[in-house]
Amino acid sequence: MVARATLDGVWDWDLSTDTVYYSPRWQYIAGLHESELSSTLKHWLDRVHSEDRPIVERELKTHLEGGSSRFRSEHRLRHGDGSWRWVVVRGLAQRSKASGPGRMAGSMMDVTNDKTSDPLTGLPNRLLLHDKLERLIQRAQREHAWNFAVLFIDVDHYKQINDRFGHLVGDVTLKAIAERLQMAIAGTRSSTESIVARFAGDEFVVLADGVESAAQAEAIAKRIHTALSHPILCGAEELSISVSIGIAMAKPELTSPESFLQHSDLAMYCAKSNGRGSYVTFDPSMQVETLARLELEADLRKALARNELRVFYQPQMNLRTKDLIGCEALIRWQHPTRGLLAPGEFVGVAEEMGIIASLDLWVMETACQQVKEWRAVPDARALTVSVNVSAQHLLQKDLKEAVKAVLNRHGLPPSALCLELTETVLMENLDAGNQLMQELRAIGVGLHMDDFGSGYSSFRQLSELPFDTLKIDRSFIERIAVNGQSRKVVDAISSMAHTMGLKVVGEGIEDRSQAELLASMDCDIGQGYFFAKPLDARSFYTKYLRKKGMHRSFAVSHGDQAVA
Repeated sequence: MVARATLDGVWDWDLSTDTVYYSPRWQYIAGLHESELSSTLKHWLDRVHSEDRPIVERELKTHLEGGSSRFRSEHRLRHGDGSWRWVVVRGLAQRSKASGPGRMAGSMMDVTNDKTSDPLTGLPNRLLLHDKLERLIQRAQREHAWNFAVLFIDVDHYKQINDRFGHLVGDVTLKAIAERLQMAIAGTRSSTESIVARFAGDEFVVLADGVESAAQAEAIAKRIHTALSHPILCGAEELSISVSIGIAMAKPELTSPESFLQHSDLAMYCAKSNGRGSYVTFDPSMQVETLARLELEADLRKALARNELRVFYQPQMNLRTKDLIGCEALIRWQHPTRGLLAPGEFVGVAEEMGIIASLDLWVMETACQQVKEWRAVPDARALTVSVNVSAQHLLQKDLKEAVKAVLNRHGLPPSALCLELTETVLMENLDAGNQLMQELRAIGVGLHMDDFGSGYSSFRQLSELPFDTLKIDRSFIERIAVNGQSRKVVDAISSMAHTMGLKVVGEGIEDRSQAELLASMDCDIGQGYFFAKPLDARSFYTKYLRKKGMHRSFAVSHGDQAVA
């Protein structure tokens, strides 16, 4: 949630030491260089306008004492050039029952250029939304009728649209979304107070008056999803759009526009976490989940600098010769308090934060450095390493140059590195992905389609892409020893892939019968717990390379230092 948009600056306050971390973006918004900053909260507050500072301090004190679910303040901040900038600051305190708040983190956005109308879409902007919402709250308090709702809307994968097609297409997309949102609620308005507003970046807010129940608000959310279900045409491009929606129903305890926006924003965030293209109505239990997520985001931003990330290696075996031929590099996070975390516990968060490409590159760099060392072992000179590539990374134009730079730094031939793309990632970015893959294949890098069979790609599509290896999804492998239909599917996939000149990997192999069946189907390579769980570099070297050569029989070892 912190700094979802690239316009946000990040701050992280340790109350026990009264030290504050200010991100480079925060420094840019404030017009300050790092050398001009003092790592205290007072340094920040001293730059707040004298008319606004008492309000900011009061709102901050209220939040720290538990009087508000989330901190939000809109005030003037003195820029480094001496001018005043309007900023919106959000934050959330981490509390313990024993000692109270010990940490608070959040974001800051510059809203100086906001007026009552958004210049791009023509919609009301956040300031007009604030005024309209305040009037509705006053009316509800006066008439004791809490019959309205706030829907907070965030466009899914909007950053990828900008990265892939440019900001011009991104702007056209936002204008088209604004028009469809207006059409979606046109038939639901029961007063002039209902509006669609552009909140910030790719975020919109619907203020729906005359809504008596959560069911009615959710019906509006469904209308919005229906309105956006048809592709948006931007010149020659046809874009499929989805949005995540958070709903906050009017209640007497919500006495300010900020409280409505906080609740609906929090619900939207939960909707995005549950699966894009969905909607969620606010529930108080979400605050606990969000606090944990906020803490995880703040920790993840610092994980690389603190050297907390690890790479583990899972062996890939030739099913005919039973030799080790390569490994897959898999990221882990040695969290300071939660222990060793598997990818499923933080990779999705990294994607939401927009830092997954940085993690991909770090894994690639670390794995290539390690494999270069291992290739010094006589029997391991042809050892390869596979690295996963995320959707965000696939869309970055400099991926090819980044790959070449990593290989050159470590003196590895391109054939030593294989990039794995999941079927789902590729199908969502087929055109851009194909072009980049052709460029990578031209320099000699291996390309593996991961989890084949889990999505909707076809062999026709596969034949048009420059893959050299296909990895059959584990959902087929786990049933081949007991299900004849699964065996036929795997055999057919393997046969067709070989006809196309592709090598075949069976992943998720857990026992001898699966390994032997795959070998009998001419599956080339095996990977899974039957051979070994992902191992740290030292354990991998000890098991496969030190004084043991490369040959391994189909035997299970239970004493490895490994993780799932």
